[in-house]
Amino acid sequence: MKNVLIVLIIFFCSFCPKSTFGAGEGSASIDKITASIKEKKYHLAIDQIKQQLIVSPKNPQLYVLLKKAVESELIFTYEEVFRANSQNGMLAQELGYRYLEYNERDKAIEIFEKALELGIPRKELTGVIGQLYAEKGSSSKAIPLLEETIKFNNQDIISLQTLEEIYGLEKPEKQKGISRKARKLLLINSLMDAGYGYADIGEYTSATEMYQRVLKLDAANKEPYLALADSYRKSGDISLSIHHYLKAADVVTDEETLSSVYKWLGILYVLVNKRETAIEYLPVSVPDDCEELLPYLAKCLSLPMYANRVKNDPALNQLQNGKINEAIEIYERIKEKDANIYLVLGVAYCVKDMLNESLNSFLNVVKCSPPNTNTSRVAQQMVKIIKAQMKGK
Repeated sequence: MKNVLIVLIIFFCSFCPKSTFGAGEGSASIDKITASIKEKKYHLAIDQIKQQLIVSPKNPQLYVLLKKAVESELIFTYEEVFRANSQNGMLAQELGYRYLEYNERDKAIEIFEKALELGIPRKELTGVIGQLYAEKGSSSKAIPLLEETIKFNNQDIISLQTLEEIYGLEKPEKQKGISRKARKLLLINSLMDAGYGYADIGEYTSATEMYQRVLKLDAANKEPYLALADSYRKSGDISLSIHHYLKAADVVTDEETLSSVYKWLGILYVLVNKRETAIEYLPVSVPDDCEELLPYLAKCLSLPMYANRVKNDPALNQLQNGKINEAIEIYERIKEKDANIYLVLGVAYCVKDMLNESLNSFLNVVKCSPPNTNTSRVAQQMVKIIKAQMKGK
């Protein structure tokens, strides 16, 4: 039986195309692909690789060449575009990052320096260029760039650590000061990371302790204010949350983050019944098909069943005093809840980032409300938004 199998294999091989079994031809194909890449004929190289993969799908050389061809084509495309737009600093900067991505460090330095000449703000690139010079051992070029970077941003831990290392070798008299700054910044970063970690598991008291420690170390640090505001909100302390969102609004520069801060301020001011103050933070109107959580939460707060609150409702009185946990507790004790109660619970849970509980509350608003009413439609849209939010987490 074994002899018959050998004969069959020899017979089959003698009739198969040499491209399948010929090692020589496979090697020649690899040489052709390599030559195409060297000649910058990347499309041709990729087509050649496609053909060879049909014949030799497990040849590791083909995958190495494919990666090289695709990477080289990307860089080549950026180079071609930059050649046609040689005064575009943003293109030069992007090309530099592509060079870095594929470990073309010398080319990256050259094109980043060109980007600076073309008007890219120095604070965006001095740290990167300084780091690259440091890696090359060009300390004389690295030091002034890294020092300039730290003047722009004294929390750039990578630049601080690199300078610390260079000073240790060349300027020991400066190392002590920079080491102190680096250690302090490392401690601040570790405290912030610990705070975020506690917040992720719902340990908001521990999280706020970490953020407060950061502020004691560096009162000018901007990062803790937003983190504190979020933690106090999720733990149910509305007054302290508002206080820290206001502080965050003074220091946050990113437009998207600032927009979120303003929306939360508007929502929290409505919760504590300060509608006139809330107006400057909330959107003027929210379309019915809006799919963003915060604007639509504001829409819930404008529903008559919430806005025309009953004066003797003890839970709503607690909310007015910023005591969201106490309000939730009062409502949860009520056995027969109506749509109004479920609506307030849905909003309160959402404010505290308790999305499962909020979802169930809004589903109950839908059940308790007459169909095709504005309340029912708003609650249904909140259900849709919260489900999307939960899916994205």
